[in-house]
Amino acid sequence: YVTPKFYPFSATLVGGMPISVQAIKDGFGLEDDIWVHFDTLRQSWDFNENAAENENRKGMKFYNAYNNGVLIDGNPDQVNKTIDIKPGSPPIREWMLTSGDQGAFFTHTEFLDTTWKAIELYFEDNSSINTNDTGDKKSFGDQGIIFTKQTKDSINLELGFTAYFLPGSFTKDEAEQLSNFVENPVKCALQAITFPTGVNDRKNVNNLRSFKLFQNYPNPFNSSTNIAFYLLKKENVKLKIFDITGRTVVTLANRQFNEGLNEIHWDGKNHFNQETPSGVYFYVIQSESFSDVKKLILMR
Repeated sequence: YVTPKFYPFSATLVGGMPISVQAIKDGFGLEDDIWVHFDTLRQSWDFNENAAENENRKGMKFYNAYNNGVLIDGNPDQVNKTIDIKPGSPPIREWMLTSGDQGAFFTHTEFLDTTWKAIELYFEDNSSINTNDTGDKKSFGDQGIIFTKQTKDSINLELGFTAYFLPGSFTKDEAEQLSNFVENPVKCALQAITFPTGVNDRKNVNNLRSFKLFQNYPNPFNSSTNIAFYLLKKENVKLKIFDITGRTVVTLANRQFNEGLNEIHWDGKNHFNQETPSGVYFYVIQSESFSDVKKLILMR
């Protein structure tokens, strides 16, 4: 029901399930109704004394949307425990950051269930014995979300979180930006693309009454391609290749060409005679009387 993915400096976890009377009956093969009472539900992260200040290091600081740099020192703190319940799905989206010279730990948590009477920030910074702690019985900036006083007949334990281990002194502004990236990931749409090949462009070249720049052939190309153009008179022509940022890759020609059909070969190399990477490029032709541009695609 839960899918975890772990990477060198990040982790994601998504999944869970709704828990209802019918779900319990189906899961255990029961005929009679059965209820499970949840008084408290908590999702949290447990930090130890390495997050606190001592004679050799500064204490880390806690940040979220409503708290700006709460010092982790093992002493109880007054924090804003507000958790926003936003419209839409999932309704709860919360980011938290613990940052200091030791490094930074960023989390973004999502919860579907908002039927609890009380939903608030869980934050404990207390080096004394703490029976609520799930690890070493001491809390040093332990943090998460706590749900209490459930009155419905069913709850939803579906959640998702994303966590990053980041360089030290990661800031609140950077955390807010990272939260936006997590909530609005880049999406890639795949579609079939028809590439002009230039094969049939030159069938009626003898009937042309004006300048014409032809589509390169082959296109896409792997190692080399040909670029053809038609001139009505002898004149100087400049032909350049540009990348998608507008930088000149190479100048293929800057000289006089004769009237009629002309062709220039490009071997896919730049002006340093180095192979250019795969991608989209543009070839631009200019003379005293005309200019034009077309796109070509290099696929190594």
